[in-house]
Amino acid sequence: MSADHVAIVGMPATGKSAVCDLVAADLGVASAHLDEIVESAAAMPVEEIFATQGETRFREIESACLFELLDAEEPTVIACGGGVPTVDSNVSRLRGGDVHVVWLTALPATLRERLADDVQRRPLLADMTDVDRLYRERRHLYWRVADVVVPTDRRAPTTVATVVRGRLVASGFSVGE
Repeated sequence: MSADHVAIVGMPATGKSAVCDLVAADLGVASAHLDEIVESAAAMPVEEIFATQGETRFREIESACLFELLDAEEPTVIACGGGVPTVDSNVSRLRGGDVHVVWLTALPATLRERLADDVQRRPLLADMTDVDRLYRERRHLYWRVADVVVPTDRRAPTTVATVVRGRLVASGFSVGE
């Protein structure tokens, strides 16, 4: 049987990667960044996968990498890509009982501010108006997988990580179970 894992989901620029590393270090477990693992598996950057193979192929690779991480024996904190909950099989696996899902939230205005210099690296965000659209499309998807919801607006990653750890412990997460 696989170990309990933590999957961090949320919109782009909610701080998933930074919080992932901080929470993993605090819990004394491994951290994994799903986009980096996908890039390694595909031998190309996420943007290039989208451009040359399309979103459907990207989601297939992403799902396979996610399942591999979640089947690992050692507990891991995983920074998921923002679109992970758009795939039904991912949702089923995240709700499978051995995964504690943390949804990091931020208001669209906060996301636009954080993404101001980074939007060209985000395949589904052609411009800042796409932030609002993506937020509306995905909000309900994050709700359906989340065990814990943590707002990140006006909070440093260290503060968010402290809140996440506290909420995980309160919801029953324990390393080594």
